Amino acid sequence: MSLSYTRLLHNMQRLGLSQLVPWTSSFLSDRCTRIKLPGYISDTFQHQLGSPISPILFLLFNTPLVQGCSLHGVDGARTSGFGWVNDIAITAMSDTYRRNVEMLQAALGHAAKFTPDKFELIHFTNLSTIDPPSDPQNHSQTTAVVVTPKVKHSRVWTIQIEGSDVYDVPTEPPPGTDRLPVHTASGLVIKPATSAKHLGIWLDKQLNFDTHRTELVGKATGSLEALRGISGSTWGASLTAMRMVY
Repeated sequence: MSLSYTRLLHNMQRLGLSQLVPWTSSFLSDRCTRIKLPGYISDTFQHQLGSPISPILFLLFNTPLVQGCSLHGVDGARTSGFGWVNDIAITAMSDTYRRNVEMLQAALGHAAKFTPDKFELIHFTNLSTIDPPSDPQNHSQTTAVVVTPKVKHSRVWTIQIEGSDVYDVPTEPPPGTDRLPVHTASGLVIKPATSAKHLGIWLDKQLNFDTHRTELVGKATGSLEALRGISGSTWGASLTAMRMVY
């Protein structure tokens, strides 16, 4: 996400911090940062990198965005926004996949520039509360970007009027499937995945954390092999040194 100074000052006024707007505007104007290392000086950055006030200003910039991602539909569908520093998660909850996707698309329509390659979409399936559908195309559960609670479900069906070939078709839209993508206003298409990582935790469709365990075991195995490579009994590092590395 790129931070807009104009948007930050606007948000501060909305949050009742108008008295701090002139000082903040001065702090962000005509200033730059360069990183100096031994034998190296970086190019100029038009941002206040390393300033203690920067994290606070970013939270003020981000707050209306997170609040704006929480929407409520007249049909009971809703979205909720959650923020941790610059990581934003939006959950959508309703009776159908399609309605959740519509709510997510509405929640994403806010004035902030996200990094598209960091978007992740996952549709969760709670197998403990529903029966497996005979036709996945006509089954409804829940859609979410990151997390979601227990879900309800419904089925789409047709009812034949006795003694005729007339069918009563429900007026509600098709619920869709767990492969429905989300389309943003900029034309970006976010395709659903079978797992998504949020704040270091891998979430899978059934929320059984099999993916998380697999990823952690793989990471631990790689670290263990690296330690073994420098800890031979006759030529490797001492036990004290290995404890420091660990």
